[in-house]
Amino acid sequence: MVSGAAVKVSGILTFRYVIDVKDDEKTKKDASLGSAKPKADPAEQLYDEAERLRKDGKYEEAIGKFREVIRIKPDYAWAHYNLGMTSLDLRRYSDAETSCATALSIRREELNRDGDGEQDMIFENSMICLGLAESYLDKYDDAIGHFRKVADLEKGMADVRAFLGTMLSVKGDREAAIVALKESIAIKPSSSALFLLGEIYLEQAGGRKRSSPTSSASNLRTAPPVRHHIMVWE
Repeated sequence: MVSGAAVKVSGILTFRYVIDVKDDEKTKKDASLGSAKPKADPAEQLYDEAERLRKDGKYEEAIGKFREVIRIKPDYAWAHYNLGMTSLDLRRYSDAETSCATALSIRREELNRDGDGEQDMIFENSMICLGLAESYLDKYDDAIGHFRKVADLEKGMADVRAFLGTMLSVKGDREAAIVALKESIAIKPSSSALFLLGEIYLEQAGGRKRSSPTSSASNLRTAPPVRHHIMVWE
């Protein structure tokens, strides 16, 4: 469950995100309507194979396996999410958007049915994945909305605020970007967030002209696995 993205700001700054799962067996059970899965479940076996393939960088094969899982269990939100993240690995942004939106819709229905709140790993991961796909497709307002929602749900998540601040900066909303970046830095100082904040202050002082936002989401690269719900800047 890992992928990376670089977004260029002022022609210099790039950052990457990483989203991973701390306890995958637990989260897969959470996604299954609360019921235990039999050990010989073919969908789970295929899912595990798909994860291994993705971790090995065999993205095309992983996509095929995730699609097999979905054919068996069409309402498996976690499989849709990982299909979307693997599509991001391959820079297939429209496919990623579709898969992550499907994962989000499925998980939202599950949470509503069970009376659970939205502060949920699969729900939030799917929203971040969707926001990333939207940012690559230049759907900045939609991406901002999804990043802001996760930031509202996760008061202690620094990196999603840094991502939000970057998208706000790309949109030219400097004051809102400053607020988001300051919140991120207060939670967890980041050299990249500090650098972008400095760039914005420099622009406000008339010291640097902003580059066109149309190319701001043009660069992608993968990143190594780390913990769940972490966006790592560099």
